Amino acid sequence: MVKRSGVGRVRADIAAAAPASPLKAPQTGGTAPPPPPPRGLTGRFHLKDDGLWMDRADDKPPLWVCGRLEAIAETRDADGYFGILWGWRDRVGRERQEVFAREMFAGEAGEMSRAMAARGLTFNATREARQAFLEYVNLASASAHARVVARTGWHTIGGTLIYVLPDQIFGNSPIRVILQTTSREPDLFQHAGTLADWRAAIGRPCRANARLGLAVSMAFAAPLLRLVGEDGGGVNLHGDSRSGKTTCGIVSASVWGGDPSGDGAIGAVRSWRSTSNSTEAVAALHSDIGLVMDELGQADARDVGACQYMLASGQGKSRLDRGVGLRAVLRFRVFFLSTGETTLAAKMAEAGIKMKAGQGVRLVDVPADDGAGTGAFTDLHGAESAGAFAQELREAAIRYYGTPMRAYIAYLIGRIEREPGFADQLKDEIDRIATAWLAPFGAHSGQARTVARRFALIALAGNLATDAGITGWANTETGEREAEFAARKCFLAWLDERGTVDNHEDAQAVAQLRAFISKHWSARLSEWRSPEVGDQTQPTGPQHQRYIAQNAAGWRKWVDRQWEFFLSAEGMREALTGLDYKAALKVLVARGMILPGKNEIAKSLNVTDVGKQRLYHVPASVISAGLDAPAADG
Repeated sequence: MVKRSGVGRVRADIAAAAPASPLKAPQTGGTAPPPPPPRGLTGRFHLKDDGLWMDRADDKPPLWVCGRLEAIAETRDADGYFGILWGWRDRVGRERQEVFAREMFAGEAGEMSRAMAARGLTFNATREARQAFLEYVNLASASAHARVVARTGWHTIGGTLIYVLPDQIFGNSPIRVILQTTSREPDLFQHAGTLADWRAAIGRPCRANARLGLAVSMAFAAPLLRLVGEDGGGVNLHGDSRSGKTTCGIVSASVWGGDPSGDGAIGAVRSWRSTSNSTEAVAALHSDIGLVMDELGQADARDVGACQYMLASGQGKSRLDRGVGLRAVLRFRVFFLSTGETTLAAKMAEAGIKMKAGQGVRLVDVPADDGAGTGAFTDLHGAESAGAFAQELREAAIRYYGTPMRAYIAYLIGRIEREPGFADQLKDEIDRIATAWLAPFGAHSGQARTVARRFALIALAGNLATDAGITGWANTETGEREAEFAARKCFLAWLDERGTVDNHEDAQAVAQLRAFISKHWSARLSEWRSPEVGDQTQPTGPQHQRYIAQNAAGWRKWVDRQWEFFLSAEGMREALTGLDYKAALKVLVARGMILPGKNEIAKSLNVTDVGKQRLYHVPASVISAGLDAPAADG
């Protein structure tokens, strides 16, 4: 429903009116109709086949106001904003229906009339007719009622869980439901071909191909987010051009829909080349439905981090309406597959922005190359080459799309209605799969477990779609289920590329300290020379100028034929730039990369010719190997 912002025309897809709906919702929900306006006003308007007419006084002939315009239903959204579902016939005879918020009737109703005119309603342009139109729309009412929702996916209406697509409602809604968004996007959730067609031409060829299996299973995973209480997020398949990653995206999109104008599922793939504002509208149209974002490299490096965070966090921006009041934040659940030649961290680095660990967990980077020498593919299923195999899949995705998701949602709705503990079963299965995958690594971080659960959710979704007879998959030769094989292999690829099961921040602290000392050990760490150190014979007295570093970050000390390092507080903070300083220090102590004092991490040491200093003692084992010994005294 349109909020107080007064935003103009809105798009309304009349979901409950679709003939394909498995369960048609009733037109009323037990709510009494609003009180009618005074008879003296409403009695002047008459609907005829050729339009809306108004009686006039003083024996004047009736006034033709516009084409036939009928109030079909009173509408309301979850925030209590009201509107009317209007119906009319456009200039080529098609029936049109659209919801307009009652706030748009106020004033001159210019936005509303312009929107209707753009959709084929013919108007009388006289001043009297315009005034009559304004009077009519403000007085109109309907006995039927409908609920307006602003996003696709799961909704609870009157205590009943339903699932909304632009042209279809799943579940037993007690009232008609209408999807209304602010986007002018075409309906990309249409379907073509049969489920058997899709299964034979796309589903089965994905077998024994981990990246394709992951892409398909991700589309089926999106509707599970609400059921298992998981946050949104995504996977980024990255790799060289022509590696097959875009084909994986097209195959994923074919699960839930396509553009019937000729491109099929190819036309349903979105581009990263957009702003965060348009991404918010896209997210509302893909809530609880798979989303594919192609070519991460084309995104604005300054904006991509915010777009990714918005998609994963599940809420849009806060905005003010025209009355400077705070509008309700748009909320959604998005599980998206990204493709590109670069990683999120590398893309953000182009704008000098450092990726945070949480962003790397929300959008997980997986190399597109499956390691078989044929890019993202392992089994070409008889095709002459990887390119030929990709072309076969693309051509199939143009012809067959959208039927798998509809069959899948119907399957989920059926299990929800039959099995009260269905959601708990799903959660337990995710835990089982993730725990089994992590067991060989022993101790692991919360971040590793979060990502393992993300891939376990994908595996579970593919298993469910297979149980529903959708994918055409069977178990692998080792007995592992196909979807679990694909998700596990991609999880391990992520882990190999990351290099550790520890938290990203922990590994980053270790890497940054090593890099800092490796880069600055001779230039910015002054040489600490004293008679009692090793076999050196430097006399006491003022430190020689050549041993004093410029812009010093601490000292280095030659002990037992290797360097020990002592960083000042300022030097250590510089080394750990971008990290939680205190948390990073604790990690470094636990890893033995800082040798702490008795009562605190820093030590109080008496540096020759300088005096007492609070220093962080970094042992030689961190970086000393291969560094030059101190120069002999001249």
